[in-house]
This record gives sequence, C-alpha cells and structure tokens, in this order.
Amino acid sequence: MNTSSPALSITLFVRKARLFRIAQSCVEHAVGFLLAAGVLFCLWAFTDALFSLPLFSRRIFFHVAGTAAAFCILRFLWVNKPSVHTATNTILFVQQKLPLLRDELLSAWQLSTMPPPGVSSELIAAHEAITLTALSKHKPGDVFSLMRLREKAYAFPAAFLLASLLCFAAAPSLGRSSYHRILCAMAPSEWDRWFTVLPGSSQCLLGKEVRLSVAQKQHFPGEPVVQLRAGAGEWHRVELTETPSANPELKSFGYTIDQLTSGMEYTVAWGDWESPVFTLTPLTFPQLGEFSVTYRYPDYTGLPEQTIRGNPHIAAPAGTAVALSAKTQSALEKAQLFASWGLRYPVQLQDNTVSAHFTVRQTGNYYFSLETKEGLTDPEPPRYMVTVTADTPPEIELLSPTEDLLVSPDAELPLVIQAHDDFGLTGIELVC
Repeated sequence: MNTSSPALSITLFVRKARLFRIAQSCVEHAVGFLLAAGVLFCLWAFTDALFSLPLFSRRIFFHVAGTAAAFCILRFLWVNKPSVHTATNTILFVQQKLPLLRDELLSAWQLSTMPPPGVSSELIAAHEAITLTALSKHKPGDVFSLMRLREKAYAFPAAFLLASLLCFAAAPSLGRSSYHRILCAMAPSEWDRWFTVLPGSSQCLLGKEVRLSVAQKQHFPGEPVVQLRAGAGEWHRVELTETPSANPELKSFGYTIDQLTSGMEYTVAWGDWESPVFTLTPLTFPQLGEFSVTYRYPDYTGLPEQTIRGNPHIAAPAGTAVALSAKTQSALEKAQLFASWGLRYPVQLQDNTVSAHFTVRQTGNYYFSLETKEGLTDPEPPRYMVTVTADTPPEIELLSPTEDLLVSPDAELPLVIQAHDDFGLTGIELVC
C-alpha cells in the first residue's frame, strides 16, 4: 500500500466520510422518530380534547410509540450494517453527491490500496494528487448535511408539529391537560396528582371502625367507585356518601367500615382513572393471657403458699406478697405495672412472658402498660381487681354446760368450747 501523503489523505477522507454517513443516518432516524411521535401525540391530544378518550385508548399511544421506536431502531441497524458502509459504497455515495469527481475518487482509492502490476508509482501519485486537489474544493457539508434531512418527506409532519405547538402555546391549559392525560397515562403516581385517598395502605386496629375518604385535588367529572374485598375473596362495590369539602368546586366522598375483622384490599376508580390497590392490615393491641398468681400469705395467717392459674383478680389479706406472670401473643418492647394506689412496679420480660410482684396493701385495681416493638400501646388496657380480705376476730362458743349450775368450790366442772378463726387459731385461754 502506498503511504504517500496524497494516499494517506484520501484514506483519511474515506474513513471520515464513512463516519459522517453513519452519523447522518442516525440523526435521520432519530428525527424521523421524534417527528412521528410528536405528530402522534398531537393527534391523540386533539382527539382527547374533543372526545375525552378513555384511559385504555390514551394508553394505546405508548404502544404505538413503542412500536415506532422499535421499528426505527431495527431499521437503523439494518441500514447501517457493516456490509452497507464499506469503503467502496462510501466512495460511490460521495461521487453521487459530487458528480464532478466522476470515478476519480474510486480509482484513486483502488490504486492506492491495491496498485495493479505494471502501473508506475509516479502515475499513481499523480492521479492521487489530482483527486486530492478536486476533493479540496469541497467540504464535508457538501456531501453530509444535517439540514438536508429528506426535506420533502419531513416537510408535512414538521409543519403539522409546528402548528400543534403553536396551538399549545396559545392554549396552555390544553398542553398541560394533554401532558397529564396522554404522556402520564401509564404512570400510577399520576393518581396522586388528581386525587387523595385516605387512609391509603395502612395498619388499623382489629375490630375498630375504619373511615375511607376519596377527595379531588383538581376538578374531575363524575363520581368515584370503590371496590372492597376481604382476603382473597371477590371484589364488591360499596356505596359512597358525599362529604363536605373545603373547596366547593372539588368533590369528596367517604365510606365507613364498621369493624375491621380481617385484612382487606380496596381500589378506587374515578372516571377512567384507576388507583393502585390499597391494603388494610389489622393490628391488635398487646394482650395478656394464661395468668398465674402466686400468693405468699403473712405468717400470722398460717396459710401455705398458693398458686392460682387463669384468674388475674386478686383477693388476699393485707401484707400478702403476690407474684404475677402472664403470656402475650406478640413481642414486647417494654412493660410496666400500675396500681390504683399510685405505685408503679417493674415488669420483667422474657420471650413472650411478663412477670411482676407487689404486696397487697389496700383494695383497688392494677393494670399492665404494654408496648410492642412497633410502638403500639393499648390506651385503655384491662384492669384487674385487688381485694383485701378482712381478718375477722375469732369466734368462740360454749357448748357445755348450756345452763347455770350450783357446784362446790373444789368441784371439777368439764367445759366444752368451740372456737373458729378465718386463718386458724394458735391457742385458747380461759380467763376467770
């Protein structure tokens, strides 16, 4: 291969021309797609403004635009495959655009790359110099110009697109509405732009009332439709009631679930807008069960230690030490025991078991304040009674003799006495 300066310049020119041709093809396809998508959008926008297209019709825009994009990409890859942009084809393209070159560029390229036998190098160099001189009179823009993008093929869609943009500029509300209704028809987040749904997806207390609310953020014709289902059951429509709104031009509707007894899903449709599926997850306050109460009575009672299961209510004489334990269905973060007489007692947590102890001093009640790891606390926990049982005086009864007797001073008189006490007797003393 000849490496003289003219030959090298011709080689560089051919390589640059090949790159320019690929770039021009890329821009042509990109502009063609943008013009087609723009015209398509304008047609959809004007049709929607006139006939208020349903949601599925507006979403067709994305399918058509996606198909056009795929077609443009495949066509670009086919048109620009390696076998198309060879050096020879590039040179023929340049000579077609610059008729004055005739076949001189192709012959110069062939002589510089594959010089035939019998042709002197001086002749080849002279031919290359003449070709290079002819090329120097032209610029790449004479062959490759981004301004010459098939003027006739693009003239009508470009004119239509320009006219549409002028219409959108003259009526900004039409442009904004078309943007949201056409370009955002596939975006679920657009629901939040138009409507507010409360409580959305949330955790609610089991067995409590749940209030659903659907309100407009912007004016929209029609009324909402709410569908509910429990678990994996069937969807059913519920009747909504209109509620007062701060803005009289915007509507608001509500529905009340009397008791949330299981997990539920609901969805809202307003016109042709559909919300995502919202989930209501029931939560229960931490609850205690499987109570165990151990009584350690005061010594004076003589009663042995006693454990009662299943009954959290306490009845014992004053001074009785009580040890409580119970189980909870959920993991707890912290727990405390409060008594109605104003004292607070510590609670030990181990797995799902709580335990505490206190001494019975007076009649009243006690309750546990429990907090789950999710921060859930029962604002009205159940209260359990504490009753101080009275220590009544012993009862004594003379059974015999039952009537007055006359006896000598040194006579022995048998006595039969019956005594009783609620906690037992340690001894009986006769006082004369």
